[in-house]
Amino acid sequence: MAGLAPWRESRDVLSRDPERSIVTWAWRMHGRYDDEYGALLSTAPISQRWIVLENRRQVHSFLQEQPQLRAT
Repeated sequence: MAGLAPWRESRDVLSRDPERSIVTWAWRMHGRYDDEYGALLSTAPISQRWIVLENRRQVHSFLQEQPQLRAT
């Protein structure tokens, strides 16, 4: 299945191989994506609204401010 993420075919979470484990893949790729999104954020047009939530408290607060997202 070309184009699909490798972990869709295998669920070997404990593997150290990033081709077999989404956890390992995420651990190894975090820095790269953190850098990429940081660069995008710093060069984003003013018309784009980026929301950066860095911890659970910020996520909770943000969700509480969104009436359409509140659990009923």
